Amino acid sequence: DRQRALYEEQKKLVQQQAQTKAQMARYEDELARKRMQ
Repeated sequence: DRQRALYEEQKKLVQQQAQTKAQMARYEDELARKRMQ
């Protein structure tokens, strides 16, 4: 079932991107907080 395999791959990629974005947001948050002090 090639279609499903492609779909799974896509889903994995999207999840990874979301995770990376979340990490970046946290990092930016940390930086902002450090600047505030």
